[in-house]
Amino acid sequence: MPLSSVLKGSKPNEKEFQLILREIILDKKTFKTISGRKAFFKIEYEALVPYDLVKGYNSTVIGTAFDYLARIMLARVVKKIELNLTQV
Repeated sequence: MPLSSVLKGSKPNEKEFQLILREIILDKKTFKTISGRKAFFKIEYEALVPYDLVKGYNSTVIGTAFDYLARIMLARVVKKIELNLTQV
C-alpha cells in the first residue's frame, strides 16, 4: 500500500496513523535554512548541495534510510503512548 494512500485514507487505522504523525512532525515555521531564509518556500530556497547522485539506485538507498528513521521516530511515540496508557 503506498504511503500517499495511507496519509489520505479514512479507515480507522489510517486516521490513527495520521494523528501520530501530526503529534511528532514539527510545524514548518520552526525550520530555518542556514542562510536564515524561510524553509520550504521555493522562492527563497537556496540549494547548498547540488544533486550529484550518479546512479538512480542511490536515491533508493537514501529513501530506505529515511524510512527506517521514520519508523524509529514512530516507535518512540507509540512506546510513549503505551506507557501513558498503562499508567492510567
